[in-house]
Amino acid sequence: MVNGKRSALMLTAIIGIILVIMTMLPVGRALLMGLGIFFVNPTAKTYQEIINAVDTVQPNEMRTMIASIDDGTAIIGFSSDSDFIQVIRAGFDFKFYKPEQCGSRACICMCKQMDHDTAMGSDAYFCKEPKPGDPDDYMICNNELGAELIGFISKDRFSGDANFANYGIRGGFIIARATTAWGLADSRVFNMPKNPVVVVQKSGTEVNGMNIVSVCLNQNGCLEEENVEDQVNRMLARTLFYDAKREYEKNTPESRQKARELFAELIANQAYMDQLALITEGGNDPSYYLHDYSYMYAAYNEVRDNNYDKALEYLQLAVNNVIHEQTKEQAIKDIERFTERMQEQQEQEEQGPPVS
Repeated sequence: MVNGKRSALMLTAIIGIILVIMTMLPVGRALLMGLGIFFVNPTAKTYQEIINAVDTVQPNEMRTMIASIDDGTAIIGFSSDSDFIQVIRAGFDFKFYKPEQCGSRACICMCKQMDHDTAMGSDAYFCKEPKPGDPDDYMICNNELGAELIGFISKDRFSGDANFANYGIRGGFIIARATTAWGLADSRVFNMPKNPVVVVQKSGTEVNGMNIVSVCLNQNGCLEEENVEDQVNRMLARTLFYDAKREYEKNTPESRQKARELFAELIANQAYMDQLALITEGGNDPSYYLHDYSYMYAAYNEVRDNNYDKALEYLQLAVNNVIHEQTKEQAIKDIERFTERMQEQQEQEEQGPPVS
């Protein structure tokens, strides 16, 4: 009996020593992650430190920290007006889609295990999906930041002199160390060291009651007057668009007039329209730009009140300016059918009321 207990204790100790040794070696750590065995992840500590910094750093100040990013993990931030972040890299751009748990807010997520598949093209890097019976999710998010994340950081601005991060970001930020084949080969994309310097910077500018924050690797910070102004315009334009859309969907005489005013204000502001050209809605494929929707909704709103001349004006703007080819084709068809309706309306007005 005693010998049995002693043997069990020795076996437990040996297994423990083996696990400790494995976690000290990159290949061993990767194998444990591949088997679904998770240990204390240094990325989780950095993830919480970044979230705390976003909350507590003062406006017009920045905080620098030495991060600890474990191999095969990532910390990803999404601005409120983005459905995904786009990693902008010479010769190869790819996307990470915003998790549902973020909702429509800015949020910061941690991926416990990155996967990589070159056959997936722009979706080549992604967070591992949990299988039934897995102990927890591989992606966790926090959308209670109390701040807005900057939506675009250029390649030069994101990393500064830290040339190991050779990419820019649209829609948020990503700090990752990702590999192929369980850590056996370098991905050549997220090749940053285990302990990069991370900078959290908060602007003095507020939008919707929240300061704008950047998270990057540039020790001089990533907030510039131009990208802060773009972020403000993007958020204000997005708010104005959805206010107009809500009024349009109510479809009452009062709401149609309100939608008319809001769409006119939106379309007249080129800075707003430029920023709406960066925001999509309606899924990943195809994706429709709020920029394009603005013209189309404005036209349809006018048709409801038989204002065909104004509707045709918006549709012609759509033909000249929309981004999505399918939207352009629809606008051309609408011009034809609404022109016919307008001619019919004019003929009826010329005939006058029927004689009783």
